[in-house]
Amino acid sequence: MLGTGLLTLVSLVCVACASAPETDSTAVSPSPTATTTPAAPGSSPAAAPPVTAQPLKSSPDNSAQDNEPAVQVENCVVTQAIAADPNPPLNIRSGPEVQSDNVVGTLKNGAWVSVVAEKDGWFQIRSTDGNEVAGWVAKNRTESNCNQKKARIALPQAGGTVAIADRFVGTGSHKYVLRANQGQTLTVTNQKDVFPNILTPTGQPLISGNYDENRQNWTGELPATGEYTLELDSNFKGYDYAFSAQVK
Repeated sequence: MLGTGLLTLVSLVCVACASAPETDSTAVSPSPTATTTPAAPGSSPAAAPPVTAQPLKSSPDNSAQDNEPAVQVENCVVTQAIAADPNPPLNIRSGPEVQSDNVVGTLKNGAWVSVVAEKDGWFQIRSTDGNEVAGWVAKNRTESNCNQKKARIALPQAGGTVAIADRFVGTGSHKYVLRANQGQTLTVTNQKDVFPNILTPTGQPLISGNYDENRQNWTGELPATGEYTLELDSNFKGYDYAFSAQVK
């Protein structure tokens, strides 16, 4: 009796993974942290933790807005950045793409640059260290945030509390706008280092006397119905801030 043998060939497949390129256009600047605690919890248990504030929808759902505070960034412009390349120095390129022959200069980590424009994950920059080198750098190899920002706070009609935390990288102005009614009480509490300036719907300071950035809290009755602005400014290298606002 003749025996037969069966030989099975097994192919091994190897998948090679390429390293992430400098042109990672998906990188984004850190978003501000915002947590909210409604004044009237409704069906939520009283001991439940704060809910992360969700951006307003492009087609607002009025029923959702009536029940839960929300924060929406309406405008964010980056005008300054700091070189922060994990493999320094940071290449400055003649265009917003990686090519072997388009490096026109380099930046040491920690160098400040002015941002002229932004495109597909790249910053068009101008050096601020005395050199006239201009070109493009990968956004995800810099440290940056909104220098000019406007955000809208939507609170339930019955009132509520919203906590805001963000930072400046360089100079700029951050404005948070909320709508409230005459006779409602606004309470603003400083949770870090700088207290926001509070402006009335006509743009006048709500707190009498000189502005005190070291103030810890303020509570008062609102004199008119309209949009109130909580504003912070940075005139130097920037800073972190955090505060809460309550309307009831």
